[in-house]
Amino acid sequence: MSHSSHLLCSFPLFQGLTADEAAQIARLTVPRLLPRRMAVFREGDEVESIYFVANENCPHCRSLQGVRQG
Repeated sequence: MSHSSHLLCSFPLFQGLTADEAAQIARLTVPRLLPRRMAVFREGDEVESIYFVANENCPHCRSLQGVRQG
């Protein structure tokens, strides 16, 4: 399993996937390493992508209201 597939399966949404299914989705992802304090998007921005934050040390991360996490 590739690093992207393994990382993807660490999120509850994808934990039930087979290795093949995870690999198919992982091929569509674009991993990014961002500098500290960089805004990925701001409240009110038009939705164009979905982001999964792999680093739990994100003091300003917010989820959508009503969306269950983990």
